[in-house]
Amino acid sequence: ILSVINEVKAGEIAAPVEEGANEPLLDVATIAPGSIKKERIGAFGSKEWMLSNGVKVVYMPTTLKNDQVIFELVKNGGSSLIETAEIPSLDENVWALYTQNRGLSKFNGVQLRKMLTGKNVSCGVEIETTRHAITGVSTPKDLETAMQLLYLNIMEPRFDTEEYMIGVNQLKAMLP
Repeated sequence: ILSVINEVKAGEIAAPVEEGANEPLLDVATIAPGSIKKERIGAFGSKEWMLSNGVKVVYMPTTLKNDQVIFELVKNGGSSLIETAEIPSLDENVWALYTQNRGLSKFNGVQLRKMLTGKNVSCGVEIETTRHAITGVSTPKDLETAMQLLYLNIMEPRFDTEEYMIGVNQLKAMLP
C-alpha cells in the first residue's frame, strides 16, 4: 500500500481542462449597438427611454440598496401562448428544476455556473399564466455580466433535452 501511495505522490497529475471556463459569455464586439430614440421623465422621478429596437426602459434609481441592481424584462403572453399539449412540460416543478440545470448559448449548466463563480449575479426566465419575463439581480460591479446573461436568454437560449431530463428525473426520484 505504501509503494502505491509513494508512486501516486511522485507522479504528475494534470488538472482537468474545463471547456469554455476561460471564455467570455459572449463577444460584445459582434453586437450591433442600438440607440435611444426617445427620452422622458417618468413617474416618481424615473427616466424612460424608448430604444431603437422598440424596447421601453424604465430606470428608477434609489438609495434603498446602493449595492443592488434589479431588472425585469416583461412581455404579455406567458403560458397562454403555449399549445395545450405542451403545458405539462412547463409544470412548475419541472420548469424550476430545468432552469436550475440549464445553460445558455454554447455553455451547459455546469460550465455556466463555473463561469459565474465569484460573481454576484442571477438572471432567470419566468413563465406565468398571462406574462413571461426575464428577471435578474446584480451588484453594480457585475452589471455587465447580468446584461450579457439577459442578452443570451433572449438571443441564444439553450434548450437541451439532457438538461431538461435532469429535472424530470429528479422529480421521478421523489415519487414513492
